[in-house]
Amino acid sequence: PSGYMFWSLLGGWENVDTAPAQTGISNLRSPGTNYAGIHLEGGYHGLQKKLVVNRFAVSAVTNGINLLQFATGVDSGDQWLYVSNTTVNARNHGISMMYAKPYPEPGAGGVCDIMAENVDIVAGQGGAGNGITISQGQWMGSSISASGTNAATGEPRVSTITSTNGCGIYLSSLNNGGPCSLGMTNTVVYGCPSNAIYLEARGYGYTLALNSVLQATLRNCTVVSNGLDGLRMFASNSVGNFAAITNCIFAGNGGSGVYLGTNAAAYPAPFACVEGYNVFFDDDIYTNSTAKSVSGTTSTGDPLFYAQQTKPDPWYKIGSRASPAYRTGLGGLNRGAYQTEAGLAKPTVFVFR
Repeated sequence: PSGYMFWSLLGGWENVDTAPAQTGISNLRSPGTNYAGIHLEGGYHGLQKKLVVNRFAVSAVTNGINLLQFATGVDSGDQWLYVSNTTVNARNHGISMMYAKPYPEPGAGGVCDIMAENVDIVAGQGGAGNGITISQGQWMGSSISASGTNAATGEPRVSTITSTNGCGIYLSSLNNGGPCSLGMTNTVVYGCPSNAIYLEARGYGYTLALNSVLQATLRNCTVVSNGLDGLRMFASNSVGNFAAITNCIFAGNGGSGVYLGTNAAAYPAPFACVEGYNVFFDDDIYTNSTAKSVSGTTSTGDPLFYAQQTKPDPWYKIGSRASPAYRTGLGGLNRGAYQTEAGLAKPTVFVFR
């Protein structure tokens, strides 16, 4: 087929025969052992695809959601995926996007963007897989965020991502000349054996001229207890690459908290790192193969997580008012994703009449 494909899967409808309201969650389970929860693919020039998924619980699947462009040599086949208010439990990838582009032509190919809001993803439960993965396409305006309040608890929402056999987030762009950018807010990435967040932009055979500019902005995120780096960015472009990090917690990662590097001797210092009002506990920052001191507003103290019961919530909530993350972030917020605490005694209010 050719042309534009727009699929909108809206779950959670209740009382459809009397007073329809989108207030629930629709369950989606695989009938076998080798099926994805939602799968959309196609390949032809101009075959743009947009997929919207809202209010689903996807489980017992290989990959939770696939939006794929396997055919090579396809131009202007842009892909956009919007996922909200959805949980995914997958044996391999939680969410997978691909735009095949093995040839070194910077003016061809297309966009491969994801916008995820209020998602909870557990991937890699039956083999290798990442929480969210994009392969080869140009993710030029992707975002992962949370907003609103949890109806069950009344607390501000967060998005959570983990994989038991891969990265939390793995985005790789190949042979694209434009910028690749990821914005993250109110998100927890935890417990991955590999990197929590891995972002890469390169050209065919690491051809420098075909590399995209690589940019990441993190605000009020918690990146903890991962086997390798918390945030690893890898590029060969000479200018314009950066990470901007504010009100975040990086703690207990096996590598660096943040590692921004290059494979190209011709461009030994392509990255800038701007950070403030963070917590880096037992985690360092490496930029262009050099250790970077934290800013004056950033703490290296123990965030004093609650560290009880279940992960990520309430385990990674702040558990003490003595925490350097407790209401010390920019704007008076907690540093990290959670804006409510666990285990803190509530104040006693006396009313005299």
